[in-house]
Amino acid sequence: MKLSILKMDKEKEENGAWVEYGAGLKVKIGRLGNEKSRNFFIEKGFLSSASGMAFEEALDSVSGNEGDEILCDVMAEAVLLDWENLQNEDGSNIPFSKEAAKRILNEYPEFRNDILKISRSREHFRLKKEDDAVKN
Repeated sequence: MKLSILKMDKEKEENGAWVEYGAGLKVKIGRLGNEKSRNFFIEKGFLSSASGMAFEEALDSVSGNEGDEILCDVMAEAVLLDWENLQNEDGSNIPFSKEAAKRILNEYPEFRNDILKISRSREHFRLKKEDDAVKN
């Protein structure tokens, strides 16, 4: 294995990578733990810029309904950055906004969990794809 496949693309981590979700839906996902999400947790008082607490520990420290709301806030701010082809039941497209993202993440916990899983995966944020690293 070449070490180059372990390098992450900071641009994608911060500004998102497009991912096929399924059924024609594409989502633009920033990496959980990126600078935006860390800053959000610092602003809300869950993470100190001076502390040694890891972001994942801070994330785990919020729980219950309040924790879900905070998680949806940070995800709408720094993780779920856009979508294409997300539709209402009548087939009309839902325009992306942070407010719409927060509402949908709150209302559909399975979707929220899927987005979290994607945002934690290195696969979408690599500087080089594994196939490219093998060829070089």
